[in-house]
Amino acid sequence: MANRQAPLRSAFQSELETNIEFGESVLTMLKRKAECQLEIIAPAYDEHLVEFWRALLDMQTVQAKLDRERHRLLVLQG
Repeated sequence: MANRQAPLRSAFQSELETNIEFGESVLTMLKRKAECQLEIIAPAYDEHLVEFWRALLDMQTVQAKLDRERHRLLVLQG
């Protein structure tokens, strides 16, 4: 029974890795788009507020990386 599940599990892990890579690409694109929009609107806002928005983007990036690594570890353990 375990032998029949191995190919299914392997296919699932491969699909999961592909989906994670796609998700990472989308998140990277969205972050770049947000950074570009921030540069466009920056002159109209106070410098401290713009720096705050940049910090938020950076924190979201770090959180997303931590979430991805946590998920990868769970997949490897499971």
